[in-house]
Formats: sequence, C-alpha cells, structure tokens
Amino acid sequence: MKVSFRKFSPISFNTIRPVFIRGVAGAARCFSEYFFKQLYTYYRRAFA
Repeated sequence: MKVSFRKFSPISFNTIRPVFIRGVAGAARCFSEYFFKQLYTYYRRAFA
C-alpha cells in the first residue's frame, strides 16, 4: 500500500499541478475582475 502510493504520488501530482494552478489563476482573475467592477460602480455612484 505504501509503496504503491509512493510510486503513484509523483505521477498524480505532476498531472494535477498544472490543472490546479490554472484553476487557481482563473479563479483569482475572475475574483479580481468582479472586485474591481464593484469598486468602479461604487466610486461612480459615490462621485457622480
């Protein structure tokens, strides 16, 4: 069990890591776009 897990771990990590990084980057980009859009509408409403 331990040997099979150790043998399987680097392969799964190398296959999952790019997908995980891409998902985190996409989520951060969507969150930043939403946050700046809310901030822009708030400032436009405040100073208009």
